[in-house]
Amino acid sequence: MQPSIHRHHYTLLVALVLADAAAAAWLWDPSVLLAWPLWALVALTAVAEALPVELPQGRGSVSVSFPLIFTSSMVLGPFAGFVVGLLGTLTADELRGRVPWLRMALNHLQLALAGAVSGLAYVSLERLWGSPLGVWTGLLAGGLLYFIVNAGSVSLMVSLYHRMSVLHYFKSSVLGTVPNYLALIPISYVMASVYQSLGVAALAVFFLPLLVARQSFKLYSEMRQSYREMIVALTRALEAKDPYTAGHAERVSGIAVHLGKVMEMPEEDLEILEIVGLLHDIGKIAVPDSILNKRGRLTPEEYALMKKHPVTGHEIVRNIHFLGKGQEWVLHHHEHWDGRGYPDGLAGEAIPLGARVLSIADAADAMLSDRPYRRAMRLIEACRQLARASGEQYDPTVLRRFFELCADERFAKEILRQPAPISAAELGELIALPEMAAARREAAAARPRDSAPADGGAPEGSERA
Repeated sequence: MQPSIHRHHYTLLVALVLADAAAAAWLWDPSVLLAWPLWALVALTAVAEALPVELPQGRGSVSVSFPLIFTSSMVLGPFAGFVVGLLGTLTADELRGRVPWLRMALNHLQLALAGAVSGLAYVSLERLWGSPLGVWTGLLAGGLLYFIVNAGSVSLMVSLYHRMSVLHYFKSSVLGTVPNYLALIPISYVMASVYQSLGVAALAVFFLPLLVARQSFKLYSEMRQSYREMIVALTRALEAKDPYTAGHAERVSGIAVHLGKVMEMPEEDLEILEIVGLLHDIGKIAVPDSILNKRGRLTPEEYALMKKHPVTGHEIVRNIHFLGKGQEWVLHHHEHWDGRGYPDGLAGEAIPLGARVLSIADAADAMLSDRPYRRAMRLIEACRQLARASGEQYDPTVLRRFFELCADERFAKEILRQPAPISAAELGELIALPEMAAARREAAAARPRDSAPADGGAPEGSERA
């Protein structure tokens, strides 16, 4: 994580501490702390938090604690929602010190604030109008305020960590959960009504539908993860015949997803990009091993066979309907920005963005890995080679964002597996290199459109990736 990201997180922490302190001082009600139903609700919420559903690929987790926190605010007052949001959401991993303190503090402070403001909105509107209209207006306002505080805080935290646009993350990953919140608001009202009629013990009955909803989502999440694991197993089987490409597909997938994030691709496209990254070279199953593992130059005939693998890959994945537009990314991930690529000779933005991202991820991992025909390059060497092909083989905008990622220590070490990121001076050099490359291209403008590179095969790190 970059120092600036740390600084912004601490700024957010201070803001939440001040907001929570103000809310606690305004809503303070010591009698609530002495009411045993409060602690029963804290316990029920803790159980809900102890049974989260982990999202695939470490994207976080979801729980069903929202209706319990909101119910606490409605039946015991806004201060109760504050306490339940603050204490009821503690998890075993947090108590054992397995969660970074800053992340834990930010999460609990925003949940406490969400519980307080949602309860305050409900109570204020219900008292103001004192009718069914006031009740339902308070419910809707309280639920939406909970969503705004909770989702807004999480969006800010995640966007700071991943250096993404807050608005982009909110629209792509959070906005779609609004229907879920709206569906849980009536459940909160029914739970509050049951509490007032039968007491807190009766709320345990409502745990059953919440647990059923949790189990359904868990099964869906596990199914998607199992499907991904099957694809990983398939790609590993394909790579097993070539020790030089072992792990290549998984690494390309990881690089592509990170690059797609900074390019602000929608969340659904990032999910497709992750799978397509694993499958992008599936068409090489039809390329003879003698060509894939050749240490010397490819002949024109061998190069022609190699160029068929995107079409073969597209034929293989075109019936995987959930890939949608990703099928075209498999087909076009060897197109060039200047139109000299294959199979269709697309140029510029006619090449799908997902394919342009994959092209750079594919080439970068190939250059940073050992190959039969050369040793792995250093990060700056690989970036320089990519920069020389900016505007010719690669989209200049996407490539620049990739270079900026390479200057990030976390990305360089964890995703690219490099000992260190590129320096600020090297980043400046890489940004200037495309101008030099453009001058070189003008001198070579007469090159035939479909000629193979001098080695008889693909440009190193791309077509032979």
